[in-house]
Amino acid sequence: MAGCEPSSRLETKFVWSVLACALVAVGAAACGGGPANPTYDNPSELRIENGTRGSIIYVHARACGTTDWGDDLFMSDHPVDGTIAPDATRTFILEAGCYDIRAQHLESSIPGPLIDKFLNNQTLSTDSPVEWRVTHGTDPDEPS
Repeated sequence: MAGCEPSSRLETKFVWSVLACALVAVGAAACGGGPANPTYDNPSELRIENGTRGSIIYVHARACGTTDWGDDLFMSDHPVDGTIAPDATRTFILEAGCYDIRAQHLESSIPGPLIDKFLNNQTLSTDSPVEWRVTHGTDPDEPS
């Protein structure tokens, strides 16, 4: 949203995700599809499980050795499509290659600061998915 502060967007996304989670059972049948995923020559899977107390609201990937995180992999501001709830898992499809992955989650179900978690130098291949369980613990791969 043009002109919105990042914290305002974060709070709005959080409020909508809380409301949407309460309405998922009712709205699931009526929900349409989100934006189409890009197609890849060598698709690979990245599965992220949320082992935190708050929703993961942003996931970014960048090619190893680069500095630009690029767009949010959710490709949606939709309150359900654009998050991973606690104890839920989400699969993303990326082109096979080496990536640094960043997940940003809320500390708990109460709006608060975003916490960054990193999974660095991961080779995604077409042979088997990369699985990452994001937790509240310290990440050994987190940059210093």
